[in-house]
Amino acid sequence: MQTRNEPVRAREPFMEMQWKIGNVQIDNPFVLAPMAGVTDLPFRTLCKEQGAGLICMEMISAKAISFHNKNTIALMEIDPCEHPVSMQLFGSEPDLMAEVAKSIEDRDFDILDINMGCPVPKVVNNGEGSALLKNPNLIEEIVRKVSSAISKPLTVKVRIGFENEPVDIVEIAKRIEDAGAAALAVHGRTRQQYYSGTADWDTIRRVKEAITIPVIGNGDVDSPLKAEALVKQTGCDAVVVEDEVDLDKISVGCKVKVHDFEFEEDIELKIVGSTEANSLEGKISNESPVGKALIGAHTGDVVEVEMPAGIMKYKVLEIQRNV
Repeated sequence: MQTRNEPVRAREPFMEMQWKIGNVQIDNPFVLAPMAGVTDLPFRTLCKEQGAGLICMEMISAKAISFHNKNTIALMEIDPCEHPVSMQLFGSEPDLMAEVAKSIEDRDFDILDINMGCPVPKVVNNGEGSALLKNPNLIEEIVRKVSSAISKPLTVKVRIGFENEPVDIVEIAKRIEDAGAAALAVHGRTRQQYYSGTADWDTIRRVKEAITIPVIGNGDVDSPLKAEALVKQTGCDAVVVEDEVDLDKISVGCKVKVHDFEFEEDIELKIVGSTEANSLEGKISNESPVGKALIGAHTGDVVEVEMPAGIMKYKVLEIQRNV
């Protein structure tokens, strides 16, 4: 009998299944998800060492690149060991995105990806990420202009719906293919679900059956056997791995709602680096006593913080990543 700590293995032929995006050969079906605040350069190199077939970088604002933002340029650094590697842009202005894509094409990435699935409010409220699902015409225009501007393969990442909006993701997938995309990643959740509930693998299957470019399935892959099951059930060409990264764990960049037992009130904090800390704005340094206690905690955890005035206790009520 297999114990909890033993690795769960899928069949070797599946683990070594090769595939292509455009002219880029990928040696296995495991794609590291682009996760803001998570898939930085050190994390990506570790995942490559562990066998990831395709490495995806943190999403980068096309507008920030156009402004030559120093912090954004730093996000574009690539290590030679990462290849093949995909760089992901987000934005909503077709001409600007095409111009930026052309301007960065000489950088050392193999594939360019456009994020049309990010659910976080600060992205959605700008009409970017998953908000684009509400405007199929704009999606098609962005993909067509960007794919025409570059020679490297272009891919797109989407979710299957947006709350209270009539989204036909199968029709959108067809339009994305017609506009020049070389592959499509489909997260089987709506924007409203974020990472909760169960991913809709059947909708991923319907997308795969409707288009001819590679489809990368995303959602509920927490073991090699789950990855193989997703491929079998949907026919997708590869799987996105992000659920194995603990998304319900506090790290730098997270916004956290906690209950303060001393004052019997709920408060919101953001965990930031020491140089960004500002207690008046609720920005707590990861090096502070409270920050150190909260880093690594999960929803529902009660943490204790030793302060000069005594022990403070907080219960983690909600964690929001990348806000």
